[in-house]
Amino acid sequence: MATCESPEGAAVPARARCAALASLFGAVALAACWVALRPADYADAAARGRAALERGRPLQALEAVAGVDGPGRGAGEALTVAGQAFIRLNQRDDARRALERALELEPERPLALKLLAAVSIASGDTNRALDLLARAARADPADPRPPAVAGKLYFSRKQYAESIAAFEEALARDRSDRGARLGLIVVLLDRGQNERAEPWVEEALRDEPDDPKVLGLAAAQSFASGRTGEADRLASRALEHDPDNFEGRLTRAKVALRAGRPEAALADAERAVAADPNDVAALHLLSRVEFRLGLTDRATATAVRRDRVQARRESISVLAAMVAERPGEPALLCRLGRLASEAGLTVLAAESYRSALALDPRSRPARDGLAALGSAPVRFRGRATP
Repeated sequence: MATCESPEGAAVPARARCAALASLFGAVALAACWVALRPADYADAAARGRAALERGRPLQALEAVAGVDGPGRGAGEALTVAGQAFIRLNQRDDARRALERALELEPERPLALKLLAAVSIASGDTNRALDLLARAARADPADPRPPAVAGKLYFSRKQYAESIAAFEEALARDRSDRGARLGLIVVLLDRGQNERAEPWVEEALRDEPDDPKVLGLAAAQSFASGRTGEADRLASRALEHDPDNFEGRLTRAKVALRAGRPEAALADAERAVAADPNDVAALHLLSRVEFRLGLTDRATATAVRRDRVQARRESISVLAAMVAERPGEPALLCRLGRLASEAGLTVLAAESYRSALALDPRSRPARDGLAALGSAPVRFRGRATP
């Protein structure tokens, strides 16, 4: 086991030492024995902790700020350093406690707000994450990242108008922000707002002409505009760089089918479905291709899968409305979590299960549902989010 030197010079196992430091940031934030030793000014402790983080030494950073409780000069920064160190050590609960304490002392500290939002997202608590991101956006009006992340969360929750507004806010702060621009293009194309997406696609192509994500989205936008030749060329270029590009496969299959070449469309349609088995458009296209090829049994089975996915999506919308009307029923939330999980909507599923547990901490379906989600990737237009 790796060891580190304690302040007294004795070798201590790194894991045990980290656990000891973590206990200092428990319910009251520090063990009582440190209170008498805490300095009146925490700025120096914060600076030493920040320097340790920059050197990639989170345990040393925790040691530097271990005596900080506050209030005092630099206390908010020191506890933010602690939260960041705990995140690097994958100790989410300790990170949450340290960051919450930092925000008690300095409610609008931008980095603490952003880090706590990240912890909340990782825990599936998107309601709290969105609130923290909104506060971070107000506290740091030059940073495009809080609204860009909010845009992704809103999209995952099917709040499309809010998603578009959040991405547009991010781009108003930094028009070249890659994540926000791609996110906005995805949402606009998903909602059929092809003309509104076009100038953003053109900018993305100018800035990143060989990026497969950009090329795939550009191919989809060109096909929706009726420029099939251009769509085919862009899709093929996307697939040269990334053979599993979802939009590239889907668009090239659409072009081939429209040109009367279902044989050429089949492999691309199958690869698109493999990339996102819960995409209704991809399943519908594959079923059409199979019917055109006379593969009747396969086409029928694919159509059944498509209808099942579509019905599940519609059930999710109905259940979400019921939850909004009857928010105090954990059974409804667990049903919503199960359906969302089956549909690949992992953010919505985790949020539903967490809400159920908040109402009933003994809910076995909610606990089991969260455990089953594990580290499943968030789905965003057929590909996992960065």
